[in-house]
Amino acid sequence: MKKQSTTLGQYFKSLGSQVMRSDTSSESNIASDEKPSLKNRLAKHLVTGAAALAIAGSANAAIVNWNCNLVPAVDIDGMYINVETQVASNGPGTGVPGWDLNPYTTSGGANWFNSTGGGQMRYPGVTTGSAGNLAIGTSVSATGSWNTGTGTTVIGTAPGNWQLNATNYLGFRFVSAAGTVHYGWAKINVGAVQTARTIVQIAYESVAATPINVGDDGVVLSCTAPTLSATTVAAICAGNANGSIDLTTTGGSP
Repeated sequence: MKKQSTTLGQYFKSLGSQVMRSDTSSESNIASDEKPSLKNRLAKHLVTGAAALAIAGSANAAIVNWNCNLVPAVDIDGMYINVETQVASNGPGTGVPGWDLNPYTTSGGANWFNSTGGGQMRYPGVTTGSAGNLAIGTSVSATGSWNTGTGTTVIGTAPGNWQLNATNYLGFRFVSAAGTVHYGWAKINVGAVQTARTIVQIAYESVAATPINVGDDGVVLSCTAPTLSATTVAAICAGNANGSIDLTTTGGSP
């Protein structure tokens, strides 16, 4: 959750001055005891202005997001993961029917094995080797270069290399139970050695053959407009209020 404090006094003061100027010529002869109607008119204008601040929040129903905490075993079996059913288990693949991803370890290397039709996306511009460490916003799609066999991730400083003691991102594809190809990404925290991996988030596009951007979990940020009384509106427009209003947004990743 993110919070941002915004002072609205200047905006509403300007809004109020415009309303007051428009009312001056038409209401100059109104008795002073009839002036409270101006406060009501300002309140109506405020509602319109505040509505402009409201951003409707929604979730992209096409993207399936799984906030997980998966620690693959450091052995030849590793962990088998079924992305669709959100089932994972260390040990033989027979323990997870229909598995899609298989991080495992041999000779101290962090490896990936694929189910039939699956694969890991290489870093853009790279055409050989194993899974790349992708940047946020990278499109995972059919146009990428794919490793469809086994492969060991490379630790280093070059673009696409995996980083120790850092968060890394994997792009993958898998074949669903319905036989269609889907694209997804995984957020993986790597420790002091490359085999110390914790998969903390997996997301994929539920619409077949549809690209997904790394970091997109389908959640749209939203905020709610403040509700102010007519008295507060009048005070702000008159320059007598110097407070702030908290706008709270929720959602989004990483």
